[in-house]
Amino acid sequence: MTDTIAPTPNNALNQNVLAFTAGSKAAATNAMPRDDAKSTNGMPAGYATDENGIYELRDNKEGDALSTRICSPLIVKGRCRNTVGHGWGRVLTVQDPDGMWHELVLSEQQLNKSANVALAPLFNVGFELAPVEKAAKSVMKLLNIWRPEDQYLRFDRLGWTDNKHDAFVLGCGHVIGNALVATDLPLFSGPLVSRACSPFVCHHSAARAMGAGAEPSGSSSGCAHCVLSKGLAAANSSGV
Repeated sequence: MTDTIAPTPNNALNQNVLAFTAGSKAAATNAMPRDDAKSTNGMPAGYATDENGIYELRDNKEGDALSTRICSPLIVKGRCRNTVGHGWGRVLTVQDPDGMWHELVLSEQQLNKSANVALAPLFNVGFELAPVEKAAKSVMKLLNIWRPEDQYLRFDRLGWTDNKHDAFVLGCGHVIGNALVATDLPLFSGPLVSRACSPFVCHHSAARAMGAGAEPSGSSSGCAHCVLSKGLAAANSSGV
């Protein structure tokens, strides 16, 4: 559980420093509304988040506890592994400087490398460290101790994720269904399949698997045409 604390006049001039109230385990200042996909559930004690990024509780030279901004907005959504219990990692969402959120998987192997190497996939999607001492070290510590309860299935191919037909992975990387599924970015970055969702790739690949019940939503904006809820329902009921 986190406390909601407003900035004080003493720290208003420095966006990298924010005060915690005495005895507080963590704080979230001016926290922006987030839906379930961007929940900060499980934020470790000693850290806080707001619309500007992540803060760490640090002692200054006088021994006072101050919350120092260490990086741009980042959320650990859960842990993941494949169907045979291999490929463990963390499912992250990272906000870039344009305000867009990017989801990616950071493997446990990656987390055990040096900070520059481990954080490289995050930097590639717009993640930024704050200009403070040992920011990378603090982020690495946070990633290693932030362990939400949600567990995702890590999946590396297109189609149904299991024979229960709980989820279907589309060509654009989006997932239809209610199961928690994390897909690896390299799968959708090749020359034949674009990360940008296209009506041909997404609708036709899903329709072939789901049968005649699959229908586009009729919208050409974003990924709306990929929400093939009728097709998923038809496939589940028929046992495709």
